[in-house]
Order: sequence, then C-alpha cells, then structure tokens
Amino acid sequence: MHPDHIQAGELLAVPRPDRVRPEQADGTMCVWCDQPPTVDLGARLSTSSGQHPGGLRRWHPRACLACAGRYAAEVFASHITRCHACRRQHCPDARALYELSIASRSRPETRRPGR
Repeated sequence: MHPDHIQAGELLAVPRPDRVRPEQADGTMCVWCDQPPTVDLGARLSTSSGQHPGGLRRWHPRACLACAGRYAAEVFASHITRCHACRRQHCPDARALYELSIASRSRPETRRPGR
C-alpha cells in the first residue's frame, strides 16, 4: 500500500459488534461513546452470534474524533516501541496514527460533560 493512503482508523481495534448498541454497530454513533461519528474505521469482519451463529458479518464502525484520537495515541505509543522500522524513522503506520492523534487535539469537538 502506498504510504499516503494509510487510513489510521483501520489500525485501531474496535469492540465486537455484538457488544455494542445497534447504532454503534451500524456506524450512526461512535463505536466507543454516544457522540456522532466523524472518523471512518474501515470495514471489519466479525463472527456472528445472532440468528446465524458462526457466520461472518461485515460491518462499518465509525468514531468521533475525540475517541479516535485518544485510541490512535495509545496505539501510536505502543507501535513505536515494537516496530523495527520506527527505530530509524517513523513508518507510514506510525505517521498516520500520530496525525490522527494530533488532529483530535487541534480541532475542538462537542463533548459530553465529564469527558
């Protein structure tokens, strides 16, 4: 994949679709909180536990910028300590994660009290 086309959201782990509310699983609500989503986390495959257990289900989780940035910062911190390429210079994955993490800090977003 060309380094300029890395989608940091696709590098983030998300909850299983059967462990979130239907609005979160269908992408109309952030997969981690109840805010409107602005970041696409990429298509995911998950095993189904509904009517047809054991089958694969494709879903499209999305996240608000605050949550995506917070999780991107965590993954970035972990990634750069384990990635061999990042020892010399940050790899494309690390740069994408870093950009997402700082984007959430530079653009104010409506947040719930206590967040």
